[in-house]
Amino acid sequence: MLLHVGQMVERVFRDLEHEKPKCTVTWFAGQLNCDSRNIYDIFKRSTIDTQLLVQISLVLDHNFYDDIAQGIEDAVSYTHLTLPTIR
Repeated sequence: MLLHVGQMVERVFRDLEHEKPKCTVTWFAGQLNCDSRNIYDIFKRSTIDTQLLVQISLVLDHNFYDDIAQGIEDAVSYTHLTLPTIR
């Protein structure tokens, strides 16, 4: 199971957008010093540069690294449940 980081970012952003009307794609782009088109590109990326993800985490006040760690734990647990035991 692969994590799609862009989808994770979009989900958190959309939740924030519903809570706070000022949090638009234009606002988000301004916070990251980029164009609005770049935000839509970020949402499509399955992977994101770690420094950019740190910036996004700070802007959205959400630790995406915790989400990634949980995804890894879930994948490891699932793998241990489905793989045969080697003897």
